[in-house]
Amino acid sequence: MSRLPHGTENNNHCRWETQVSSYLQGELSEEERLQFENHLRRCLYCQEELTQTKELIQHLKEVSEEPLLRDLAPEILKKIPQGVWMTSNRRVNLMRTHIFFMVGAVACILLILFSLWLEFPKNGKRPERNHLSNNPLDEKMEELLLKSNAITDAIDWLVKTQEPSGFWDAKKWGGHKDYTVGLTALSLLALLNSGKDSDATQSIIAVERAVKYLIKQQSDEGYFGPQCGRTMYNHGIATVALLEYYGISKDERLIKPLDRAIKYICTTQKKNGGWGYVDGKENTSISVWPLLALGLAQKMGCRSIQENLEKGIAWIKSMFDEKGYAGYSQRGDFPLGPETLTSMASFLISLYSDEKADSHGCEIDSGVKQSLEQIAAREDSNINYYRWYFLIQALSTCDTQSDKWIDSLQKELIKSQVKKGEHSGSWDPNDCWGSVGGRVYATALATLSLQLKEGAQIRPIR
Repeated sequence: MSRLPHGTENNNHCRWETQVSSYLQGELSEEERLQFENHLRRCLYCQEELTQTKELIQHLKEVSEEPLLRDLAPEILKKIPQGVWMTSNRRVNLMRTHIFFMVGAVACILLILFSLWLEFPKNGKRPERNHLSNNPLDEKMEELLLKSNAITDAIDWLVKTQEPSGFWDAKKWGGHKDYTVGLTALSLLALLNSGKDSDATQSIIAVERAVKYLIKQQSDEGYFGPQCGRTMYNHGIATVALLEYYGISKDERLIKPLDRAIKYICTTQKKNGGWGYVDGKENTSISVWPLLALGLAQKMGCRSIQENLEKGIAWIKSMFDEKGYAGYSQRGDFPLGPETLTSMASFLISLYSDEKADSHGCEIDSGVKQSLEQIAAREDSNINYYRWYFLIQALSTCDTQSDKWIDSLQKELIKSQVKKGEHSGSWDPNDCWGSVGGRVYATALATLSLQLKEGAQIRPIR
C-alpha cells in the first residue's frame, strides 16, 4: 500500500534516476548494482527511465551509417593554392587533420539528426518496441514493462467500474453486499498507488469520490460499514485507506472521522490484544487490519494508542509456533491451513519491529523466513489473492534473496489477468474467497500485489 515514496524528491523525479545511465553502461560497483536493482524492482519511475534509455540506445545501434552522397574533400583540396603544400609539412598535416575532422563532424551531425528523427517521428508516437534479446537485463526490462502495463489496465478497469456515488458494488461484481465498504477501501488503496500507471485526472476524480463515500459510511459509534459479523473487516480496511489518503493529502476533513475510527478500534480490542468477530474470540485474520491502522496512526503522531499497538503485536507474536507458522486463534490452529495466516502475521511483525531490527526493518527470524519461502515455493498457478498480497509484502521486508519468489508470484498474476472482453484489465474471482469478494476483490488485491515498490506498501509514514 502507498506512502510518500522513499527517496522521491517530487512527483516527477527520483534521486536514483542519475544511476540509470551508469547501470546500463556497467559503471556501478557490485554493491551499487545490487542496491540499484533492488530499488528498480520497486520504483516504476526508474523502470520507465530505464526502459526509455534502453530503447534509445537500441535505436541508435540499429541506425546504419549513411554513406555521404558527395565527398567534399577532393574539391576542397583543389581550391587550396598549390604553394601552400610546399611551405611546411607540418602545415600540410595540420590542414589535412582539420579537413578530416570537419568531414567527420558533418557525418556525425547527420547521423544524430537521423537517429532523432527515428526516435520522434512526425505523428508524435514512439516506434514499436523491438523484441528484446535474451540478455538478462533486457528480460528484466521486459518484465517491468509487462508489470507496468498490467497495473495500468487494472487501474483503468477500477476507474471504469466505480459507481457515480464513489463505491464499488460488491454484489454487482460477484461478491457479498456486506463487503462493499471494505472493497471500496481496497480499490482506493490501489488508486492511491497508481502514479504514472493511469490517467491522472480520472484517478484523482475516482479517489475523491471514494473518500467522500467512505466518510459517509461512518456510524455514530465510529465504525465504517454496516453493523454485522464482518464489521471489523470493513472498518479496518476503510480506516487504513483513509489514513493513507490523509498521509498524502493532509485533508483536514478527515481528522475527526479518523479520530473516531481509531477510538473504535481501541475500544473493541479484546483483552488478549487481538480483534475478532463481534461475539467471537480474537483471530489473526481480522486482527491484521486494525493493527495496520494503529501503526499508521502512531507514525502520524497519535501517541495515545501506543499501549494498544504493543498489546496487539505481542498477541500476534504469540500465535507463532516453533516451526514458524502462525495460528488462527492460538498456536497450531489452522482451520484453512497456515499459509495465509503466517503471511499476514509475518508482515505485521516486520512492519512494527523495534529499533534493533536490521536495515530492512525486519524482525522476522530465520525460522519464520524459512516458512515464508516454503509457502512461496508451494504456490502454483492456483492464485489466492488475499494470501499472495500478504505473502509478497512479507517477503519484501526481508532481503533480496526473497526476490525470486516475489517475481514468480507477480508473473503468475500478470499471466492470469483478463486481456480481452468486457472484463479486460481485471482478474477473475476464482480463488477460495472469490464468491465473497467478487471481481473487485480479486482486481484490487492483484493490483496492490503488483504495485510492490518503495512507497507501495504500508510502511511508517514520515
